[in-house]
Amino acid sequence: MKQMEMKYSPHRLVRAILIGLVVLGLLTSGCTAVRRVDRKIKKDVRTIGLKGAESVRAEIIMGTGKLSVSGGVARLLEAKFAYDIGRWKPEVDYDVRGDTGILSIRQPSEVAIFISGIRYEWDIRLNDKVPLELSIDLGLGDSDLSLGSLNLDELDISAGAGNTRLDLVGKLNHDVDVNVDQGLGNLELRLPKDSGVRVDIDKGLGNIKASGFKMDGDYYVNDAYADSGETLNIEIEQGAGNITLKVVDQKL
Repeated sequence: MKQMEMKYSPHRLVRAILIGLVVLGLLTSGCTAVRRVDRKIKKDVRTIGLKGAESVRAEIIMGTGKLSVSGGVARLLEAKFAYDIGRWKPEVDYDVRGDTGILSIRQPSEVAIFISGIRYEWDIRLNDKVPLELSIDLGLGDSDLSLGSLNLDELDISAGAGNTRLDLVGKLNHDVDVNVDQGLGNLELRLPKDSGVRVDIDKGLGNIKASGFKMDGDYYVNDAYADSGETLNIEIEQGAGNITLKVVDQKL
């Protein structure tokens, strides 16, 4: 199948510029400027069990930094944090209400601009089996999200500025709704070959490359979309930056 490339629509240029200005305003309003000095890197490890929860709602909120999220652990959460500003120690909370677990991982409310060399990294690993509603909010920074092994019911991703790599290659047991809202930066999605995928893109300034997809009206769909019983329904809204869609065989 030939790779399709679609350039931005001119009427979306104004929208892209406005989003950029809004993001810049959010990042500079009420922020603390942090200068690089020699600091000892602090490392924390957090583990949390399910504690009887039959499903989980999780939120990850990071103001600025480098974020990695994946599955593959038996507990609900195994996380490693590295940072060199003590007051930025992540806040991790978990509670079970009825049969639903509520997990929150947050950067403290102070937001800072990286003037130089600040280290702030989260490596978060989640349980593959428990039904999960996951919300990820990253203000400024790059994220690597390998979520194909998770038992997702719903996924919401919001990123202000930075590059996002989202890997959803895995076996679907049911339909999953995915929403991605990214202001500025490149977005790469790795998507399964053998499960149905439908992508709706509201694009501002940049290019779309969709390898292994064809157009079905206004949607990008893979070859399995028409015959698969389960579908990834993905909605993307992006202000400025390139979007790359790739179909990947999970057997590889």
